[in-house]
Amino acid sequence: MEVRAQLEEWLAVVRAERDRAASGMTISRPAWKNLVFAGAPGTGKSHAARAVAAAYHELGFTKGGQVVEAAAAGMAGWTVRETRQLVNEAIARAMGRVLMITGAQAWRDMRDGGAAALTALYEEMTAARHGLVVVLSGSAGPVAELLAGHRPLAARFAAVVSFPGYDPADLDAVFARLAADSGFVLGEGAQARAGAVLSGETGAGRGSARLAVDLLSMVTVAQARRIAADGGSPVTITAADIPGQLDDRFRAPDCWRPGQYL
Repeated sequence: MEVRAQLEEWLAVVRAERDRAASGMTISRPAWKNLVFAGAPGTGKSHAARAVAAAYHELGFTKGGQVVEAAAAGMAGWTVRETRQLVNEAIARAMGRVLMITGAQAWRDMRDGGAAALTALYEEMTAARHGLVVVLSGSAGPVAELLAGHRPLAARFAAVVSFPGYDPADLDAVFARLAADSGFVLGEGAQARAGAVLSGETGAGRGSARLAVDLLSMVTVAQARRIAADGGSPVTITAADIPGQLDDRFRAPDCWRPGQYL
């Protein structure tokens, strides 16, 4: 099931719960609104979290429609006490909104396997109950292992949403949106050439939106150099500005990516 369909299905459930309450029914056991987003980096988890936050706010489940992001690695201290404090501080910043904990797989690699952080998170979520919404995100396998080892915490999450990545057509649309958001207009043939490059990177499979980000970073540099040499509109991206493929440097696992962002 596609991500949009998974989220629409879940939002239909919580919307029906809201409508039952509005009709006068007593909801003494409301559904937990917390979600697990499982997928590789660049597969749209942050974008989806913002959509969920806006929907929850519209439905009256949160006071604000914003997402507060906190990296799991930044919520891990040297001691149990320090870890608990870091978790508590992250939750305090997010009360009434949506707390998105990113890179949850970092907890699995800690000396205690993330036990201190997971226990602190469970206790805070239980105490806050429905005044806090948490989206726990990270790579599918490691996050599943974490929750399997901490069943009480797993029970606080209502659904797992899988993010398989973007197909070539999706990446084409992501590239066009990022270019427009950056103040560019795609000239004749530019969209088709960008789509061909992205299709070549993913083949018949799915890819990360970071491919589109990396391509736009390269195109931005190429366009700037062309304008500096020959003049022309700083707005238009031409087909000639788009390379035949991504630079090999962008494929390196430790590549630092300056410029455009998701």
